[in-house]
Amino acid sequence: MTGFIIENMERRSSATMEEKEIQLQKERELDEGGVIGSLPLEESGQSSRDPKKEEENPSVQSQTEAESGAPVPQRAGEVSSATRVDKYEEPEVISLPGEKKCEIVKRSHGELDKIINVPTMSLVEKPKLGHSYYEVLVSTGEEEGTAAFDRGIYLVIEGTKASSGKLYVRKLFSIASSKGAAYLLQIESSGDLGEILVTTVGSDPEQTSLFDKGGKPWFVEFVIIHNFQSKYTTTFPCYHWIAFGGSVSLTSGTATLKTVAGYSVLIEYRKKQIESRRRLYQWREFPGTMLPSGFDTKVAELPLDEEFDYVKNLDFANSIQKSKVVQAVTSKRLTVEHLREFEVLAESETAAYEPKPIYELGRWTRDVEFGFELLNGVNPRAIRKCTNLPGNFPVTTEMVQGSLTKGASLEDEMKNGRLYICDLKILDGIPCREYFYCSSPLCLLVVNGYGELVPIAIQLKQKPGEDNPIFFPSDNWIDWLLAKMHFQNAFAQVHQIVAQYFSCHFIMEAYIVATMRNLPDQHPVFKLLRPHMRTTLSINSRARETLLNDGGVFDQITSLGEQGRKELYKRAAGEFHLQWNNIAKDLTERGVDNQEELPGYYYRDDGLKIWNAFQHYVEGIVALFYDTDEDVASDPELQNWAEDMYEHGSPKRGQGEPECGMPRRIESKDLLVEVCTTVIFTASVLHAAVTAPQFRHYSFVPNAPYSMAMGPPAIKGVADMVTLIASLPNEEMSAKGVSMSLHLSQYASTRAYMEKFPHLASFNYQWFTEQKAKDLITNLRVALDIISMQIRDRNRHLDKPYTPLIPELIPSSITI
Repeated sequence: MTGFIIENMERRSSATMEEKEIQLQKERELDEGGVIGSLPLEESGQSSRDPKKEEENPSVQSQTEAESGAPVPQRAGEVSSATRVDKYEEPEVISLPGEKKCEIVKRSHGELDKIINVPTMSLVEKPKLGHSYYEVLVSTGEEEGTAAFDRGIYLVIEGTKASSGKLYVRKLFSIASSKGAAYLLQIESSGDLGEILVTTVGSDPEQTSLFDKGGKPWFVEFVIIHNFQSKYTTTFPCYHWIAFGGSVSLTSGTATLKTVAGYSVLIEYRKKQIESRRRLYQWREFPGTMLPSGFDTKVAELPLDEEFDYVKNLDFANSIQKSKVVQAVTSKRLTVEHLREFEVLAESETAAYEPKPIYELGRWTRDVEFGFELLNGVNPRAIRKCTNLPGNFPVTTEMVQGSLTKGASLEDEMKNGRLYICDLKILDGIPCREYFYCSSPLCLLVVNGYGELVPIAIQLKQKPGEDNPIFFPSDNWIDWLLAKMHFQNAFAQVHQIVAQYFSCHFIMEAYIVATMRNLPDQHPVFKLLRPHMRTTLSINSRARETLLNDGGVFDQITSLGEQGRKELYKRAAGEFHLQWNNIAKDLTERGVDNQEELPGYYYRDDGLKIWNAFQHYVEGIVALFYDTDEDVASDPELQNWAEDMYEHGSPKRGQGEPECGMPRRIESKDLLVEVCTTVIFTASVLHAAVTAPQFRHYSFVPNAPYSMAMGPPAIKGVADMVTLIASLPNEEMSAKGVSMSLHLSQYASTRAYMEKFPHLASFNYQWFTEQKAKDLITNLRVALDIISMQIRDRNRHLDKPYTPLIPELIPSSITI
């Protein structure tokens, strides 16, 4: 290959740091265009922005600016000839023969291991005195949909002494269109570039072939630059999509705080990146809901970094409508005459599903199964230890004597830590759809002599009275079964809106927006949290458009409908506390942290182990970058993050109402560790816990109906099988509910899905490049592997294995 020359470079003198800073400032003031790193930088030094084109097509500006992250520092030498400093020499940079595609061999967790077929310095027969030689590796990620082709791809390398200008690399298109590929080239400079500060990768539409106008985006994983003279290698993590005609500017993978960022160009980079992101990631409120502010843009307007191939065409409503079960129902019009018909509905979607739906196990009517689902089902945080019976739940020892330990009273069971309660008072008086009903039940449970949690009393409304009987296992079996069905219907509303969407999706969305608005790529907290924020904004945007929209799927199949859903948003916002998502504090507050008192609570056992592993990892990362609490308190970017989250990401409550646990300032290492651990746990473990079990729980409609067509029974002994069947939703609503639960838990059952997204221990995105940080990640992987082995070993001995929190089955972020 014939080498090519890139001119228009300038070497900075070996003046003092102060002189360098003054010169850089002059250059930035004189050169108006070279600082827009989200757009291609022209060789003339002027911005590639075309105001006329932007006016005609505003999306061009917003898209390219958004995806870049930040500008490159202004290049030395890109000033008018009248202002040049004559004592500077202009080195030239050429590419050397040996530019070739190479293969990256990766470990199972995605960490770069070694590069084979790497060109060596033997390609340079006679190195020139005073010249500098560099190797540059550009890696394409393994994201679906990456395809750049021949698009005028270029590099800009910015050092402390000189900047390369645009290095057009024609052959980079061969790796830009190939997932997981890498390309390595060598360059020669007639002068030393100095310490490499910023690298830009982009595509120039003016240099694009006629066959690729308007080409697809390219996902760049990282860039590695090796200096042969100094033997120093710098890694530039990217993990950004580059749009056609766009670029992304990268700084070294070394995490830094603003207070110790060093060169002024790097400080300017942080500033410009945040300014760009704040234009893109704007807060938007949801009036009338009390929900935290979020990023409620239309799906078509999502930044490329928030959009991924798997969810690009995900349409909840369309997918559910086209599912096998809904098609079967609408074509055959099944008549629901007995419970077997509901098994037919579930069987339409369950051929290869594991674990099997609850009806296949023949357990759905058993009290032991009811208790197990409360502990380890779709909302494992709903029960608490009962130390004092509520005044509106007048259960006596005589009423439940047959369900207690022989000779024991309710008071005895309380003292021994064996009595538990689930109170869904949050639903009291909530509006429902016409002709549908939702109770606000209380359920009392006890740990029996076999160590199993079982229900012993259910009251379906909050206010006691003659028309609100308390149901017991000793009642007529249909009365007792119907009471449990009404309880499960109410439980379903709380699970979907409060436990899943509010506590996980909406809270994480707020943290994502706050993070993108306030923390640059170089900030250690950004590097710590970003891997756990993938796809969430895209998932939430689609859910708002097709699932949780007015009249959407949720409103069609649940008892609450639109009005009740919005009211439940408000009630959840009024009660939420960030402590809910801190499993260690949550378990203690609910009194369910004692394994001897409450055995078989696998969500607690597995979740707490993973929390402790996360916490140890986060403590290590925080200690690397903050020596003291004062360091935390004096970090302006971190405090802006906390303030922004407090002001906009907190649930919207009135004056004087209790705080929700989100700190306005973070002034200690311990608090920073707790907040970051909670965010990571919410995005991964907690979301998996409330998502993975959905299909097993909801696929057999009578076990957990989304809606009830008849109200809670007011008199015992009247209901029969006809009453029970008539209380259930009709065929089409039932079918949509089964299909929705399958779609919302699909990652847990589909291996192909898991291969698309990194699981909890994978760390495919290597934001940290420091060896100490990488060692902490390795230790976390080992800890998670040990936890996985412990869970699998325990499950082999269980009749009902608990699998949602096996680490390698947990996506690292909200991906459904």
